[in-house]
Amino acid sequence: KNWGYYATPSINKRLKLKGFKTALVINKQKNLYIMLVDKDKIKAFNKYCKEEHQKKILWLDEIKNYKKLSNL
Repeated sequence: KNWGYYATPSINKRLKLKGFKTALVINKQKNLYIMLVDKDKIKAFNKYCKEEHQKKILWLDEIKNYKKLSNL
């Protein structure tokens, strides 16, 4: 696109259909990341975040979190 590009397919449709959840994550240096997590490997993702001192802020693909995002 002339304004930039899409970083991912739709997070609440196509990625979900492919078996992924989308997390907004922050590290100790306050860097933000969007991480795509295999829905069958959430336990490994949580372990990784703990070991790397990162925190999942929220799952971006969950409709209930859209209201939280609009309030940030």
